[in-house]
Amino acid sequence: MKKIEQEKLLTMHKDSIDLLLKYQHPAGSFVASPTFSQYQYCWLRDSAYIAYSLLLANEIESVRLYISWAVQILENNDEKIKRLSTLVLQNAQLEERDLLGARFSLEGEDDPTDWPNYQPDGYGSLLWLITQYLVTTHEQAIPSEWKKAISLIIQYIVLVWKLPSSDCWEEFPDKHHVSTLACLAGGLESISPFLELDEKKKAQTTGSAIRTYIFAHAEKEGYFPKFIGSPLVDSSLVWLSTPYQVFESGHPYMKKTVELIERKLLHTGGTQRYKEDTYYGGGLWLPLSGFLGWHYLETGRQEEAEQLLDWIVSQCDEQGLLPEQVTTFTNDQSMIAPWEKRWGAIACPLLWSHAMFLILHFKIMHYNSQGEKNYEKENVSR
Repeated sequence: MKKIEQEKLLTMHKDSIDLLLKYQHPAGSFVASPTFSQYQYCWLRDSAYIAYSLLLANEIESVRLYISWAVQILENNDEKIKRLSTLVLQNAQLEERDLLGARFSLEGEDDPTDWPNYQPDGYGSLLWLITQYLVTTHEQAIPSEWKKAISLIIQYIVLVWKLPSSDCWEEFPDKHHVSTLACLAGGLESISPFLELDEKKKAQTTGSAIRTYIFAHAEKEGYFPKFIGSPLVDSSLVWLSTPYQVFESGHPYMKKTVELIERKLLHTGGTQRYKEDTYYGGGLWLPLSGFLGWHYLETGRQEEAEQLLDWIVSQCDEQGLLPEQVTTFTNDQSMIAPWEKRWGAIACPLLWSHAMFLILHFKIMHYNSQGEKNYEKENVSR
């Protein structure tokens, strides 16, 4: 890499860490985008990766503060989860207000708008993040002040994983989304070594049941679909392997899924969400390119991972800020203007984009320092 390119990369690395810390609320939450009107919330999903990137940067107190903020939200919803348990047992008709939200105000309050908010993937992502924190800080046990919230998350996932929900893009609320299920199974199985016997059994049993369900509903052509019954693929399906390890990267269905993502959704260095996406035209999403690059590293495809990192860096504006997506390639160019009229320009900066840049850069640096065999061995044993 040329010296000037290396300097730009290191500058962006430092500036991205500073940006994430700058926009962490004193309570611990992270705003999705400080300048985009619709993203003035903290999403559990986005923030799990934002916090993880800061964990890699050794910003331990920042990560602990975020987890404590999320823990408080679970404790505040204790009665709601108990009531949901009763409703499920009674086979009652559930409404969205009976379920936990995916996003909250920066102070931890529920979002009162009617924008779709039932997306349970973030609760699995939170369990995964907590596990990464415990492993990184060499904790031997879950801190006592987090135990109740973790028990509530496990109880909640057991109750809701079979229910249809909006996907991670706030769409298709009547479907069962495979990337959502990946987050739930991966979160349960990652935290299970830190649980006491009864809860460990519950987490492992539910995680295994979700994996079995996903596989049983794979497409007959041997790949995992965007949602059950759909022929589409979605770039978020990479989560099945990276980082949630519900299926190994070498699993034939996983390999076929990634091949379809590459063939149908990867263009000029960036990846789309799915083929029929028209949000701001359905452009190339920086966070998803980060996940694909991370997956490439875990399968020994270093050069392709570095190409995706280079593409992400090339999307920054004059201030070094990264957007949510770019429209150099779209599904429907005519849909850019209607969204701009409705909500303004594409979100920039998006903290999730900066987080995924950092994660991919950290992983590449670690890969280069450890070597391919050691890196793969380390990731298999996580």
